[in-house]
Amino acid sequence: MNRITRQAVRAGVTFAAVLALGAVAAPAAADDEEQDCVLWVDEDVVVCVPHGEDLAAAFTEQTGLVRVPSGTEVEEDGFGPSAVYDLVTYYANASYGGSNFTLVRSTPCNGVTLTSVPNLGSYGLDNAVSSFFGWGSCTARLYADTSYGGSTYGYAALASSLGAFDNVASSTRAR
Repeated sequence: MNRITRQAVRAGVTFAAVLALGAVAAPAAADDEEQDCVLWVDEDVVVCVPHGEDLAAAFTEQTGLVRVPSGTEVEEDGFGPSAVYDLVTYYANASYGGSNFTLVRSTPCNGVTLTSVPNLGSYGLDNAVSSFFGWGSCTARLYADTSYGGSTYGYAALASSLGAFDNVASSTRAR
């Protein structure tokens, strides 16, 4: 298991902030413009950049936190979180391509605690997911309807294509 100390995370924050000078969350993109986004579910904060730009640096600049893959151990020193954990990344195209949207939270996946997005349309993702990748031990379930209704796909750790469920999801859960 990877281990990151709070000091290493602080150093990473400082370094990432220096690299990200001028990087800020992008405004909503036009429908044809690809974006990469992170949703920090604990605070309902979304940070986006044009596809291919440094999303990690923009997220750190906006929140002061470093993203780490779920399953990475981060030592805390009692001053609050220094990192958030990547749970699942959803992609607009099959084979993990195109625009992407990653769910992050303050605790790693444990197979039990659910992170839920009842309406993907709130983030411009309704019927727009074609593949997904769970970080560490995270798995995801997609639902055809909002508020976790209708047919489902998963729980699965990853899916390079969704077959008949391609561009069907309207809500999701990760655990």
